[in-house]
Amino acid sequence: YTEQPRKQRTIVRTTDRKMNEYGKYSAIAFELLFIVFLGVFAGYKLDEHFVELKPLFTVSLSLIAIAIGLYATLKKLTKK
Repeated sequence: YTEQPRKQRTIVRTTDRKMNEYGKYSAIAFELLFIVFLGVFAGYKLDEHFVELKPLFTVSLSLIAIAIGLYATLKKLTKK
């Protein structure tokens, strides 16, 4: 077992911390995309099922999903 120099250990810790932050923010972004995708998909299927002339379900569920996704994202970002 050889002792690593102090400077090298600091660099490793800093790199690990940055990677953890990248992972956290990537997970939040994918969660937002997934929520919006589910809203759009559910709205599309409902419009398909009820055969509306206008895509009312798609638009309304998309907007609701965006609001829910933004709320979840902001809640996670402001969490300490």
